[in-house]
Order: sequence, then C-alpha cells, then structure tokens
Amino acid sequence: MKVKGRVTKDRPPEKLEGIQATQSSEQEHFFASIPFSILSAIPHAVIGVKNRIIMFANERVKRIFGYEPEELIGKTTRILYRSDEEYEEVGQLFYPVLERQKTYSHEFFCRRKDGEDILCRLSTATIGETLKEKQIVAMYEDITEVKKTGEALRESEELYRTLIEASNDAIAIVKEGRHLYVNQRFTDLFGYSKEEATGKPINFWIYPDNKEKVLGIAIKRENDSRAVPDRYEFKGIRKDGSLVYVEVSASRFSMHGETMVLAILRDITERKKAEEELQKEKELFFTVLENNPNGIALIDTQGKYFFVNSEFTRITGYTLNDIPTGRDWFKKAYPDQRYRKKVIDAWKNDKDHVGATIDRQFTVLCHDGTTKEIEFRTTFLKEFAILVLKDITFKIEAENALKEAGEKYRSIFEHAVEGIFQSTLEGGYLSVNPSFAKMLGYDSPQEVIESIKDIRTQVYAFPEDRDTLIKHLQGHGFIENFETRFWRKDGSVIWVSSNTRAVKDSSGKILYLEGTNENITERKMAEEALQKSMDNLRKLLVGTIQAISTTVETRDPYTAGHQKRVSQLARTIAQEMSLHRETIEGIRVAGIIHDIGKISVPAEILSKPTRLTELEFNIIKTHSEAGYEILKGIEFPWPIAKIVLQHHERLNGSGYPYGIKDGEILLEAKILAVADVTESMISHRPYRAALGIDAALEELTINKGILYDRDVANACIALFKEKGFSF
Repeated sequence: MKVKGRVTKDRPPEKLEGIQATQSSEQEHFFASIPFSILSAIPHAVIGVKNRIIMFANERVKRIFGYEPEELIGKTTRILYRSDEEYEEVGQLFYPVLERQKTYSHEFFCRRKDGEDILCRLSTATIGETLKEKQIVAMYEDITEVKKTGEALRESEELYRTLIEASNDAIAIVKEGRHLYVNQRFTDLFGYSKEEATGKPINFWIYPDNKEKVLGIAIKRENDSRAVPDRYEFKGIRKDGSLVYVEVSASRFSMHGETMVLAILRDITERKKAEEELQKEKELFFTVLENNPNGIALIDTQGKYFFVNSEFTRITGYTLNDIPTGRDWFKKAYPDQRYRKKVIDAWKNDKDHVGATIDRQFTVLCHDGTTKEIEFRTTFLKEFAILVLKDITFKIEAENALKEAGEKYRSIFEHAVEGIFQSTLEGGYLSVNPSFAKMLGYDSPQEVIESIKDIRTQVYAFPEDRDTLIKHLQGHGFIENFETRFWRKDGSVIWVSSNTRAVKDSSGKILYLEGTNENITERKMAEEALQKSMDNLRKLLVGTIQAISTTVETRDPYTAGHQKRVSQLARTIAQEMSLHRETIEGIRVAGIIHDIGKISVPAEILSKPTRLTELEFNIIKTHSEAGYEILKGIEFPWPIAKIVLQHHERLNGSGYPYGIKDGEILLEAKILAVADVTESMISHRPYRAALGIDAALEELTINKGILYDRDVANACIALFKEKGFSF
C-alpha cells in the first residue's frame, strides 16, 4: 500500500499528509522513528535520506525547491545542488562529521527546479546508533533574503560610519550624559583617544565657568528639546590644558528603543580669536578717537550722531544727548534760518561724494551762547560720516588723520551643510546627496549625476586645482581641507573645502573617490571683510599718530621733520638688528611721536635761538614725562608710552627723567635714544649749526657701552659707514 505519510499502529495512514513513503518495511521503520507532529510543524523543507537517496519529503519542499514531494522520492540529493562538485563537497563535509556526532549544520548554495540559485542553511540529524543503521533527516532553510538584508545592513552601517569619520566636524553620540561614541575629528578637537573619550561625561571637556550653562541646556533638552537653542557655544579644555572654543549643534534621537543625543561640534577658536582681535582694534579705534586732540563726531546715514568725543564737547559745549540727530545740531549750532540753509545745502551736496574728504568753515553758536569759527573736515564713508572739528578762533591746530574706516562689524561665519559624493577618477559622479546637489544649484542628485560628465571642467572653476587634488590623492590617499572654487549650475562661483579619500583595490589602484564638500563662501567673504576692516583700522591709527606728530612740530619749527627722521633711523637700526617685525613697527610708531610731550613746553623755549638756561633746560626735560602722561591711556599694541618716557635715559644712569640704568631700560628706548642723538647732532638747531655725521658717529663710538647700548650703536655706525644710509 502506498500512502502519503508514515505507517503507524495508532494513526490512520490517510491522515499522514506531507510525506511520501515506499512500501518497504525498511522505509516504514525509518518513518516510524520520526514524530509526525514535528514534520508537520517545521516551516522548512525536510527530507529523509539513506545512502544519499531521498526516502521521503514534506510539503515544504515545493515552496523552497519547486518540486512536488513525489518528484524527489527515490532521487539522490544531487537534484538539489548546482553541480556535481558541490554535491560531493556536501557529502565530504557532512558524513565524516555525522560519524562522530548526531547533528551538524552548514550553509550551501542549492538550485530550485526552475533553475534559480538560493542560499540554504542545511541542518542534519541521524537516526540509529551504528554507522550502518544511520539514516539522515535533512532540513533546508532558505536564507537568501536574510543574507542579502544582512549584507545591505552591514554596507549601510559601514557607509554611515565612513561618512561620520570623514566629517569636518566632531561628532559624538551621548547617552545618559556620557559619550557612547566619538569620531576621529572629536579626538582631534580635544586631544584624547577614542578609548579615553568614550564613557566620559559631557562636562569633562567644558571649562569650569561654562559647565553650568552647558549642563543647563542638556537638562532642558531632556525635558523639552524645543526649549533649547539649535546651536550654542562653549569654552572647552584640551588634554594638554589649552583652551578651545566650540560651537555645538545637538538633537535627540532614538536607537534600539533608547533616547540618545547626537552632538555635532565645530572648532571656532580661530574665529573667536579673530573676533577678539577685531574687538580690540575697535576699542583701540574709539580710544584713539576719544584721545584725539581734535573734536570728533560720527554720524550714520540717517543723520543720527552716535559718537562725539570730549574735545568736541569742549569746543562746542554740546554732548551727544544735546544733538541726537543732525536736525538738532543744525538748529542749535546755526540759529539763523538763512545761514542754516546754507550749511544744510553744503552738507547735502557733500554727502553724495562717498569716499571723499571735504573741508568747510562755519560760524557755530556754542552751548554757552558764544560763537566760534570752526573748521570742519568731513569724510563720507559708505556706512557713516566722520566729522573732524578744529576751533580756529584761537588757532588751536590739530590735524585730523582719520581716513577710511571699514564696513560695520558683521558675522564672519555661518553654518554650511556638507555635500557628500562618490566620483570616478575620470571625472563622473557615481552618487551625491541632496545637500551636494543643492550646494551646486541642481534640483536633485540625479540631475547632478546625469549633467556632469567632466568634473574637472564642469565643476572646478580652476581645473588645475582638480589636477593638484588627484596628484595628492595618488601619493597620499587622503586630503583634508582642500580649498578651491566650484561652478554652480547658474554660472556663479562658490568656495568649498573638500575632504576626499581615494578608495583603492588590493593592488593600490584607485577605484573611485569619495568624500565631503563644505560651502565656505560666506566664511571666505567674512574673512576678506574682516581683513579689510582691520587694515583700515590700522591705517586710521597710523594716520592719527602722524597727525599728533605734526601738531608737535608746528610748535617747534626748528625741529620740523625731526620725529619723522628719528623714526626712520630707529626703524632701520631695528631691521639691521633683525628684530621681530612687530617690534620694528612699534619702534617706528614710537619714533614718530617720541617728542609729543613738547606740546606742554612753551614755544618760545622750543625755538629760542640762544643756548638754554638751566631752568629752561629743566623745563625741556619734562617733555618725556609729559609725553608718557598723554600716551599712557591709549592701548597701543606696543609699550609706546614707556618707550617715550625712557628715550633720554642712559646706560650709566646719567639720563632723565628717572636716571635708570641698563637693565631697567627697554631695548626699544635704547634704539630710539641712539637714533635721537644721531639725528640731533647732524641737524641744525636754533642755538647751533649742524655738527655733521662724523661728529655723531664719533659720539656713538666713544660712549657705546657707557651711555648707549653697544649693539645698537654698532648697528647705527654700520648703517652710515657700510650701508650708505641717509635721510
């Protein structure tokens, strides 16, 4: 009798579905040893095998292999494999193992009836105690899709990990206030290895006075992420103890059912330093304005006065509160209606000449009711006007040297979204993300891939930059922060910073390139604007100093040009001594105004044509201290006030005003002293004729090491004798 099922004494054959058996008692014994309930419940293909002949098969073989159970009965298991070789491989692998143990499992490729190849997990078990009796039950599980899904997941994880590690920004995943993961850029930022950083609390890197702020934001984010800013800054500490300024963008997300925080950190230390430097320059700018001997007012494009210095108030009597707008100024300073119209018409005509400096003279009614003749010098800039006043009623002359100032301070850095790409070495894009497409002005990544066939000429504004990048990648395999310019779809050009990696095969051949591009156009523009503003402020400072120098020399016509020549010689001596560029600049500036204190000395003494009396000379000697008092409140980048104070001191203590000696005198003051003595001796004075260069060099030769620094004196002598220096 043939039945589907196995022959049992307690179950009717017609109810045993899913198994095809033969009539032999051997097969019946084989089936009788297998519980029917197990065969019916197993969701995989199950066959019974003896001597590699299929004895039975359940209904699942049809779903997995496409065969009816009847088609397999009596066939060898070769029918299930792709080739004779693989069939033999299965036998050679399984049977030796099954001689030692009851079960064994492994993965093999099989072939369905329709010719499709599938990956199966083959699990086997033996029935019987002796090798001769052993019969095999084999279960085939189709794991093709599972494998594909697992491989895709691993590839996806590897891609995201690669992109995170290649990011320009430091990235950390935080769980319960501690770092669960950090990328390489994070370790670069703080100087700790990944092992050291992982597990650390978030406040580990935060400067003490910033911890309360950062922890407060973290706590608020736990309660309501909408209550915290998308981006904030804090001051951090590196492993070596140095400070680093960090900008953070953080957001919550869920992973494996747990809430975590993704933090993106960016090093903004250089930006902070630039901002601080600009702020110092700005403060110096207003300090110079406040200490300027002329009256100064700054007026915006709407006619509002937003700054007047104390000299402006001294001259006119008006404070900033008295004249908040140009209209208030015109009404109070020019009460006569017809005269006021004349002044206003002149102002309207002048303000159209942006960048020009225009001189005017008007009669002004001061706050105390007196009238003064005022000379106005107005410079019209793009954002505001600089008004310089001189009270020429009493001949108080001071020349304003305020020149162009830069544009108002503005933000120098904004967050830029990174574009991610893969490209061929030949110049086509394999894949790009939406941010990359948006950065180049395309509607979609697909449009980028289809439109751009030659990256070198279609993307790079300067194709030679592409050549440089490829050459570097061929030699090093990776390039960071490579700055270049890209064409956008609309023909405009943007700056980008690129991090690119060459993916190579085992032989070292480049397969493709991948990396990230960041749009840094705004940063570049901000850097250029910042540099321009700082340059203009420095020019303004130099111009003001020159104006102060001119003020002194107008009171002492016999020494006109003396400060300029001393500054020139002192700077050249410093260059001869190979001093630092900033030190040389400080010496030059100090030289220009080293006699500013003479503004407090009566003009009749300065220009006296006969030799001075002891009393008169003592008055002259006060000019060093007077100069110090004038300059000490101005925050120069160099110790200008102290240099001016010491420029008449001598090594042996015989100088003035304090009689200090060698170790107490600044090198800059020693250089200025030699330059001052040399220029004075070779120039004409009211009380004597010029002594000449030979006398000056003899003075230095005799007294070097006694009155004058030896190295400074030698440098000065060499300039005249060997280098042909002349004024």
